[in-house]
Amino acid sequence: MSLFRLDYELHDIPQDEEDNHNLHPLPRQDIWFDSLTDQQCYANTSFTKAQLRRIYDKFGLAAYSRQHQP
Repeated sequence: MSLFRLDYELHDIPQDEEDNHNLHPLPRQDIWFDSLTDQQCYANTSFTKAQLRRIYDKFGLAAYSRQHQP
């Protein structure tokens, strides 16, 4: 099972094999900039919270997330 998990993370399992195995996909997580500290942002992404907000805006992700909110 751990090898299937590694293959799942590396995306090199053929789709038909992946469909036939229970790989326990990770649950969706809604993470907001305000829920993280600057230190957490930098530790997880190597960017500060302000830099992440700029990237988010530059790539148009704010508009995208508004259109695709659950």
